[in-house]
Amino acid sequence: MSRSRTYRFLLKPTSRQLAAFECLRELQRELYNAALEERRGAWEWNQRSVSYFDQTKELTQLRSVRPDILSFGVTVCRGTLTRLDQAFDGFFRRCKAGEKPGFPRFKGRGQFDSVQWGDGA
Repeated sequence: MSRSRTYRFLLKPTSRQLAAFECLRELQRELYNAALEERRGAWEWNQRSVSYFDQTKELTQLRSVRPDILSFGVTVCRGTLTRLDQAFDGFFRRCKAGEKPGFPRFKGRGQFDSVQWGDGA
């Protein structure tokens, strides 16, 4: 069983850093919503599922179309796709348990307030 740690830091960014972070959050929100739309559309139209690995492979193709999304690095994009994958894992787990499932939703501007990077270890 793997263990994961979460670290929280209080940031005191300059106005320039704050603008860059807002840009990063907005770009990752767009990626999250696009990845969710891809998964929903693939199931609705072709009854096929799209996995985390399928979507991470597409990040290299995304670089030619939307280089701004990958401007902060591919690691943060993988973190966003992991976040979506965890939302689907929770949905399917709740379906199996007979609970109210709550399908993953699109994120609005005020709902995407963090990003995540992988450990790299």
